[in-house]
Amino acid sequence: MKALRPFLLLAGALCGASLAFAAADQAAVSAPKAAPASPVDVTFDNPAEFTDFTQSYSSKDYGQDGLMSQFREFLQDRLASRLAPGQRVEIKFKDIDLAGDFEPWRGPRADDIRIVKDIYVPRMKLDFRLINADGTVAAEGHRELSNLGFMTSIAFPQSDPLRWDKDMLNDWMRREFPAKKK
Repeated sequence: MKALRPFLLLAGALCGASLAFAAADQAAVSAPKAAPASPVDVTFDNPAEFTDFTQSYSSKDYGQDGLMSQFREFLQDRLASRLAPGQRVEIKFKDIDLAGDFEPWRGPRADDIRIVKDIYVPRMKLDFRLINADGTVAAEGHRELSNLGFMTSIAFPQSDPLRWDKDMLNDWMRREFPAKKK
């Protein structure tokens, strides 16, 4: 029996090792693959200094991080389909002034309610670069966007508090990045 002990220990170790390798292989096969990086890179240059970017519409989207995330996701979703294979876009926001404004004189119960009137026009300043697959810059520039007639447009779901700002970005994307020809 004493002579079999080393063999039994070795067999047990080999079985344990093979089970560990099989589990690792299975985990590698079933592990979700990382989503490819978006060809649209959106950054915000010193958002604390933006004209109107520190307060939001609701508790779930409150603050700069929520707003930056919403604009980043919106641009990545909408702009990626307008690019040719291999192209990338870099967008850097320099300033954002959202549609509407807060009117603190309405009292303490209304100091976090955004009032949307035609005098509170959405405005944005941004820099962008369109980069081809070979690394050459196809287009670049600085844009100052505004939409004086934003209240007359019917865009996006009425429940989206950023609908006028997103509509203005949509207009810019249509002008700057025409849809791919089929």
